[in-house]
Amino acid sequence: MADIIEIVKGSCRLYVEHWREVVTAFAALFAVAVAFELLQLVPVLGFFAAIAAIPGMEAALAVVLIAVFRPLGEIADGKPPSDWTTHVGPTLVPALKAFALRFAVNLAMLVPFIILAAVLLGPAIAAVAQDPTALPGVAPALTAALPPILLCALATLAVFIAVTLLLMFLEIEVSLGNMGVLDAAKASCRLVLSNLAAVIVFEAVWLGIAVVIMIPTALLTLPVSLCFPPLASLITNAVMYLGLFPVMYLSLVKLWKEIAAPK
Repeated sequence: MADIIEIVKGSCRLYVEHWREVVTAFAALFAVAVAFELLQLVPVLGFFAAIAAIPGMEAALAVVLIAVFRPLGEIADGKPPSDWTTHVGPTLVPALKAFALRFAVNLAMLVPFIILAAVLLGPAIAAVAQDPTALPGVAPALTAALPPILLCALATLAVFIAVTLLLMFLEIEVSLGNMGVLDAAKASCRLVLSNLAAVIVFEAVWLGIAVVIMIPTALLTLPVSLCFPPLASLITNAVMYLGLFPVMYLSLVKLWKEIAAPK
């Protein structure tokens, strides 16, 4: 099994040496995240910005990652990294296809939950909307609907985690493996299933690192968040996009290179 701790330590050392060549990519993601949050503060645009924030960030993430994985791969190989912006144009269409695939898969996973909630809660909600005094009468129906809805929500969450794990190398396979999106998805699934222990350890290590970094960050910015929430969000996003993400994705590239290499 791949030595995950050594991969993460090596990625930290490499990022310290080469951060200037790739940090602008993650700064671009940081700027997009900040832009969406600022737009949500605008009274007229806030509602639409909130709706667009998740797919907008996912699209930006796909475009930037598939471009920046090229220099990250070169850094992992000990080669001089190329300019990530030169890869944006050639990889734009594949990146948007990768985003579309992820978006469609995530939407498909939510459909059963949405249908079940609509069937079980729809009549009761409609009755209360027409006559608020009907709430006591429909309360038993609402109570009875909660257990299956919660079970469905837990099942949806479990499926989401599993699918996200299976597709963790999707963008790398598109960028560094030069594959089409569907072939990249299949390759990612095969790679994860054949190296499941290493992948789970990798995810656990990075979950622990994220907790160790982000919880103190949240505590330190708590006084700021009480007085001026946008500034606290700005600091949190800066730590995440400029500090955490670059090393995490570099270590993901190193893991891919190690487990995908012919044995």
